[in-house]
Amino acid sequence: QTLREKLPEGFQTAEYLLQHGFVDAIVPRTQLKATLAQLISLHQPLPTTQHLAESTKIPAPSPIGVV
Repeated sequence: QTLREKLPEGFQTAEYLLQHGFVDAIVPRTQLKATLAQLISLHQPLPTTQHLAESTKIPAPSPIGVV
């Protein structure tokens, strides 16, 4: 609260972020490198990190639900 403004109810909760178009993922530390490589490869014009993503089996994302 460095802006000294009242923040909306539920601000920065997963549900609030999802409602406002943000997607967050909780990734186990052991899968973090492979997940980051996959996300970065989505923004590359050439598949420079494809071999890393293929060599490390990345689990399919679980469905997003709101509690």
